[in-house]
Amino acid sequence: MNGRWPRGWRVGVALALLATGAALTDALREGLRRLEDGDAERALSYARRFEGAREALPRGVRVGYLTEGTPEAARDQTRVIFFNTAQCAVAPALLVNTTDAEWLLGNFHSPAALERALRTGRYTVAHNARNGVVVLRRIGP
Repeated sequence: MNGRWPRGWRVGVALALLATGAALTDALREGLRRLEDGDAERALSYARRFEGAREALPRGVRVGYLTEGTPEAARDQTRVIFFNTAQCAVAPALLVNTTDAEWLLGNFHSPAALERALRTGRYTVAHNARNGVVVLRRIGP
């Protein structure tokens, strides 16, 4: 036996690293392919929607996320992508996928959806980026 680990363990670790490297190479190749299709620019453009809101969000508190759609739609893949992008865009704010927070980041793709959310009387607008992104503060239960 050479070294601290048995030969079988070393071979297993080497194979695992090779498999991981191959998976990472495939992921990188897929990412580069998407860059060629313009996805990176679309993602950056979407993230820029939140620039003003990032500055308006309070620091050190949990910030909820409110968007159009039903709670069942929270598992919809597109909505998950929108949430993850918003979460990265407003960092270091702690964005969580809940509406049970005093502060909320509103991400609306239609003016009607934003109006419906405000008509509930549960929120006041603390910041309006005028692009469908708002920072809301809960005023009622």
